[in-house]
Amino acid sequence: MLVFERLMVSLFVMSLPISFSASYVPMSILFLYYLILWVAGIIRYRFPIDYLLLVLLYIWRGITMWVNGLKLTKLKELFDKSGYIIFSNAPADINSLRLYLHSLGIVISLIALLGIADRFSERIGRKEYIIRCDGYCSFQILKRTKVHIYNYDPRPTFAHLRKEGAEVDSLLPNPGYPAYLKLDQGNYELTGEETFFVHLRDSSAFMYRGEMEVRTYDITWDRSGKFRGFFSHKLVAAGFYSIMSILFLSATYFFRREFALYAFFALLSLLMTTSRAYVPSAFAGILILTGIRFRKRWKLLMGTMVVFIAITLAIVTIFNNSIASSMALRLNFWRAGLEIAEKHLAFGVGYHNISPYMIPYHLKGIIDNYAHAHSTYITALAETGIVGMLLVILILLYFSVKFIRMGLEGGEVRFLPLATGISFIVIALAGIFENNFDSAVLNLTMGFLMGLSVSKRGVSSNPPSTSEGQR
Repeated sequence: MLVFERLMVSLFVMSLPISFSASYVPMSILFLYYLILWVAGIIRYRFPIDYLLLVLLYIWRGITMWVNGLKLTKLKELFDKSGYIIFSNAPADINSLRLYLHSLGIVISLIALLGIADRFSERIGRKEYIIRCDGYCSFQILKRTKVHIYNYDPRPTFAHLRKEGAEVDSLLPNPGYPAYLKLDQGNYELTGEETFFVHLRDSSAFMYRGEMEVRTYDITWDRSGKFRGFFSHKLVAAGFYSIMSILFLSATYFFRREFALYAFFALLSLLMTTSRAYVPSAFAGILILTGIRFRKRWKLLMGTMVVFIAITLAIVTIFNNSIASSMALRLNFWRAGLEIAEKHLAFGVGYHNISPYMIPYHLKGIIDNYAHAHSTYITALAETGIVGMLLVILILLYFSVKFIRMGLEGGEVRFLPLATGISFIVIALAGIFENNFDSAVLNLTMGFLMGLSVSKRGVSSNPPSTSEGQR
C-alpha cells in the first residue's frame, strides 16, 4: 500500500513539469484508490474542511454563468484544485517527502540543463511546418493534431476556419498570441483579409499541396527568447518555477541541505523566464524565507537584503524599457477590465467569459490580446462581480496565513507548510499583473503542497521540522 502510494505521488510530481495533462493520471488513480479504500472501510478518508471555500467560489461562479446564460462546463476546473483533498491522504513521513522532493528536483534540474543546451546547441530543436495563407488556403488534417495560427500583421483582424464547408471557429490571432487549436481529421479552409500562417509540428498529420516552409525552433524556449520548459507559455513556467524556488529553498533551510542544488536550478529556471511579474514576487518570498531562517543573525539577513535589492535593481535596469511599455499596456488592460466590471458589478459577465467583451478593445488597438484583463483581481471582478473578486482575495489571504502559521507554530519551523504559505503570497503578488488564480499548473502544484502539508500519514501529525530533518 505504502509503496503504491509513494509511486503514484512520485509519478505525479515527475510528470507535472513535463506534461501537466499526464499528471492527471496518477492523481486520478490516487483519488479512486483512496475512495475505494474509504468505501470498503479500510481507511478514514481525510477531507480538509476549508476546501469548501473553493467549492463556495465555484458555486458563485456557476451562478454568474447561469445569470449570463452560459454553459457550466468550466466548473470542472475545480478538479484542478482537488489535489488538496487527494494528497492530504498521501504518506508525508520524512522518507516519503525525501522521495517526492528528489523525484521532482531531478526532473526540473534536467529540464534546466536541457534548456541551456537547447539555447546554445544547434543540434537540439524541433521542426515546424508553416503554411502561408494569403487570404485563403486549404489543407487536410489526417489525424488529430495541434495547430497554431499566427497573424504577423500588428493590425487585429479575424480569420475564419471551416471544416468541409462548416464554420469551426472565428479567430483573432496576432503576432504575440496565436490561436491554439486541436483539429480533428478532415478538410479545412482558412480565409481572412490578412496573411495568416498555420504552424504544424507533425508532418504526418496533414497534407498540403502548396509551398511550405520548414523552420527549426528551440524546444524549451519561446520565439521571443524566454525559457518556458515544457509548458505552453513562459508565464506558466515562471509561476511554476517560482513555487519550486520557494519549496526547495525552504527544504534546504529547514529540512535537509541536500536539496540546495534543486533550489539553484529552480531559481535559474525562473530567472531564464525573465518574467517581470514572477521574478520580483518570488524574490520577495525568498526574502521572507531568508528572514525567518536567519532572524537571529541580523548581519547575514542585512546582506541578503542588499543582494535582493541589487538583483531587483539589475532586473529593472536591464528591462527598463520593456517594463515601462509593459506597464503602459497593462494599464490599458486594467482600464478595459474595470470598464467592463463597472457595467456588471453584481454578477459580472460570467466566469471565463471576459474575452468577448475584450475584443472591441483589441480591435481598436488599445490592447494586444483579449484573453483576460492581465490581473487576477480585475478579471475576477469583471467576470464574477464584487462577490467573486472578494472570494478570490479571501482564499489567497486565508491559505497564506493558515500555512505560514502551520509552518511556524510551536517554535519549530516546518518547511512544507511554510513554503506553501509563502507560495500563496507569491501567487497573490504576481496576480496583480497576471491572471494566474485559475492556472491549471499552479493549481495542481499548490494542491499537492497543501495536501501534503496537512497530511496525517507519517511519524507525526506535522511535516518534518528543522530539528527532525536537518542534517
